[in-house]
Amino acid sequence: MKFSILSIVLSFICITIAIKINYEMSIEYSKIQGKSRAFFELRHLNRYYYGFFGIIGLVFAFIALKLNENKWLVFGALFLALAGSIITFSKVWEWML
Repeated sequence: MKFSILSIVLSFICITIAIKINYEMSIEYSKIQGKSRAFFELRHLNRYYYGFFGIIGLVFAFIALKLNENKWLVFGALFLALAGSIITFSKVWEWML
């Protein structure tokens, strides 16, 4: 049960950081204009590093699945890890404008 709990914790960390970064990016994007908008995403490529929390959480969830831990915890961990990875690697900040 410890791998699924660890996966859930890592996934929550990933989701929290990703939402915070995307919110800050949407505020910053609304304040800039002109040529800065063209290169906006290039200046924020470091946000993808936080996706590793979600990917590591996904690995731990698969380990928990293989070790036959509690199915509800494992499926919750898989869902949260996938959600964290999707939020990190997609352009959620565009939806917040």
